[in-house]
Amino acid sequence: ATGAFYNRAEIKDCLCFLRWINNGRDVGAMMRAFKTPSRGIGEKSVEAFRDYCDSVDQVYAAQNISSRPTPLDLFRALTNDEVELIPDVPAPTDVIAKRALNRLNSFSEQMNEIYAQAHDLSLSELVVFIIDTLGLKDHVDSISKSQAEFEDRWGNVQELLQASDKYKGAALLDPSDQDDSSPLSDFLDDVALVTDMSEASESEEDGDGKNRALKVSLMTIHAAKGMEFDVVFIVGNEEGTFPTSQAIAEGEGSVQLDEERRLCYVAMTRAKNKLIMTWRREVPVFSEDSFKSVVIKERSRFLDLLTTSNSGDQKPSGVRGETSLPGLGRRALKKKRKKKKKKGQRKLQEKKEVGLNGHLMLVAGRAGERKNLDNAAVPENPLRAKVSSESLEERPIEMNASWIYPVGSNVFHSRLGPGRVLPTSHQGDDNQQMVRVIFESGRELELAVEDELLLPC
Repeated sequence: ATGAFYNRAEIKDCLCFLRWINNGRDVGAMMRAFKTPSRGIGEKSVEAFRDYCDSVDQVYAAQNISSRPTPLDLFRALTNDEVELIPDVPAPTDVIAKRALNRLNSFSEQMNEIYAQAHDLSLSELVVFIIDTLGLKDHVDSISKSQAEFEDRWGNVQELLQASDKYKGAALLDPSDQDDSSPLSDFLDDVALVTDMSEASESEEDGDGKNRALKVSLMTIHAAKGMEFDVVFIVGNEEGTFPTSQAIAEGEGSVQLDEERRLCYVAMTRAKNKLIMTWRREVPVFSEDSFKSVVIKERSRFLDLLTTSNSGDQKPSGVRGETSLPGLGRRALKKKRKKKKKKGQRKLQEKKEVGLNGHLMLVAGRAGERKNLDNAAVPENPLRAKVSSESLEERPIEMNASWIYPVGSNVFHSRLGPGRVLPTSHQGDDNQQMVRVIFESGRELELAVEDELLLPC
C-alpha cells in the first residue's frame, strides 16, 4: 500500500533530513540523520551532543526565557556563528570531547548548507540537493545486497522525487512567515496522513478478516500474488518500464523477458471483473546530474500482444492512451468468448447446421435467409471435387481443431495459465474436437475446442 512505501528504509533515510529541518525538535529524525549515511558518529558522540543540548536548555530555563533553541539550532551553531544564542550558554568544548566534536562539526556544516538551500530551492530540488550533498546514492548502494535490490531501492527514491515535485515554491519559509504552511510541511503532513490511513485500514478489520472500508491498494505485482480484486489497474505499461530496460537488453526469448511476461500475466489475472492497463507517452525522469527531463516512450510489447489479437496487427499511433479489458477471471473469460462469438456471427452471418454426413456445416447467407440443407449435395471428396459457385456455400466442411488452435500456437487458460498447442491425433467422444496443450508448468492436457476457459492468444 502507499503507506508501506514511506516505511521503506531508503525513503525514511531521505525523509529524516526533511523532517529535521522542518521540526528542529524531532529527535527521531535527528537520530536517524546522524546515522545516515555512516559518518563515524557513534552513540557516545550523539549522547554527548544531547547532554550539551540539555545544559543549554537549563541555562535558558534558569533565566525564564521561553523561546529556546532547538537541537537543530544548537547543531547548526557548532559551525555557524549566525545562529543567535544568549551569552551564558556553555561552549560545546565544555561538554563534547574534541574528537567527537570534529566529526559533529563536519556534519554540522552540511546541515547548514541544506538549511540555507531549503529557503531557496523547491522541495524536489531540495531532495536532490540532500541526496548529492550527503552521498545518499552510495548509501542506498551500501544497504543493498544485490544490484537488483539497489535498482529497486533507487527507483523508490526516484518515485519520492516525483511525489515531491508537485509542491511548488521554496521548500521552507522564512521565520517571519511561519503563520503560513510551507511546501515542506504540507508534504510531510500528506506523508503522515497517507501512512496513518494505511495503518488504520490494516487494523480496522472485522471478524471475517474483511476490511470494512472501501479502499485502493497500491502494491507491486509480486505482492499481489495470490490475491484477487474486482477492478485492477496496471500502470506504466511502456517499454523500459514494463518490461524493464534490463529485460529488453537481454532480448526476446531471454529468461528475464519471459519472466516479466509471466509477471504481466500474474498482474492481469488478479482482476475478477475489470482490468485497466495504462501507459505514458511522456515519462519524467531525473538524470544522473539530478536534472529533470521528459523521455518519449513506446507502448509495452505486452499491451501490443493483447490489442493486436483483438484489432489486427496495427499498432496505435503512439498517443497517450488507456487500454481497458475485462478481467481474466472465469466469468469474465466466458463473457469475452461469447462476445467474440456474437461479433463473428454478426460479421459473417454464418449459421451452423449438421449435414447429412454428420459433419458440421458452415452456411453463409444473408440475414433472415435459410438454406435447405436436407437436399444439399455432398461430394465424395470436397477438397478435389469440381463444384459450382452455388454449391460452394452448401458444401459440408469437416471441423478441424487446427483452424482455431494451430499446432505450435500460444493459448491461454484461465485456470492453468499460458500454454502451447501440441499435435493431437484423435477426437473425443461424439466426434468432439480436442486440442492438446502443454502448459508452462509442464503439464499436458487434452481439452475440448469448445472449452470456454481456453482462448487463443
